[in-house]
Amino acid sequence: MTCRSCRTELLKPFDSEIAIHFPGIENLATPHVFAFPTILVCLNCGLTQFQLQEEELRQLARGGTRSRSHGIGLNLMRSRRANADQPPES
Repeated sequence: MTCRSCRTELLKPFDSEIAIHFPGIENLATPHVFAFPTILVCLNCGLTQFQLQEEELRQLARGGTRSRSHGIGLNLMRSRRANADQPPES
């Protein structure tokens, strides 16, 4: 396989974690979409390729509506932040 940009064969796969953010200031509070693709990096020019899974594509198409698993984590973080301002129970 060769790089689509520089035509070298110096391609190497890596595991990755990617957080895709929606553009614009109006989307600052919109949860980002997490993806964990294997990326293929050209070690000559840096061109990087990856493919998203169907669920990640659906989340992007819906505008970031979080899935149940992401929602649990976000709700837990929100409750921790809300409780951080309250004194501990004695």
